Amino acid sequence: MNLRTRIVSLNLILGVLPILALGLFGYVVARHELQQFVLERIHGVNATKRARVVELFTEMRSQIKETTSHDVVINNASIVAKNSLNSTASLAARASLDAEFSLIRKVQGYDDLKIVSPKGTIVYVANPKYVDQIGTSGNEEVAEAFRRGSAGLYFSHPIKDQGGDDGVQEILFSGPIKNADQQLV
Repeated sequence: MNLRTRIVSLNLILGVLPILALGLFGYVVARHELQQFVLERIHGVNATKRARVVELFTEMRSQIKETTSHDVVINNASIVAKNSLNSTASLAARASLDAEFSLIRKVQGYDDLKIVSPKGTIVYVANPKYVDQIGTSGNEEVAEAFRRGSAGLYFSHPIKDQGGDDGVQEILFSGPIKNADQQLV
C-alpha cells in the first residue's frame, strides 16, 4: 500500500470513527431518555388509575354504609326476612325495596342487589332474573361474601360471572343491615 492510500485511509478512519462514536453515544443517550420518559408516563398513569380505584372503592364503601343504614331498607329487609315469600307484608316490603334499589342499580350499573337473612338464605333479589335464588344460600363465593359481609363491609376478589351471560368477572361487596339494637335483620 502506498503512502497516499495510507494517508487517505487514516484520514477516513480518523474522520469517520469519531462520527460513529458520537452517533452511538447519541443513540444510547436518546434511548435512555426515551425509556425514562416512557417509564415516568407509565408511573403517572398507574398512579392515576390507582387513585381512581381507591376512589371507586371508597365510594362503594360509603354507598353500602348509607344504603344499609337507610330506614326503608332496614324496616323492609326485616319484613322480607321474617315473612313468607308471598305474604302481603312481604310483597309490600319487596315493592318498597324495588323502588329504593332501582335507582341505585341504574346509576351504579349494578347487576343485582340481594338481601340475605342472618341464617344465610337469600330473601330478596332486586334483579328479576335471579328470583330463583330466593330461599337458597347461593354458590360458595356468594355465601362467603354474605357471611363475611354480616360482620362488616366486605369486598370479594374477582370471581366468575354469577349469572350474567357476558362472561365478565364480578366483585361482590356486602355489608350488614342492622336494626336500632344493632342486631342483623
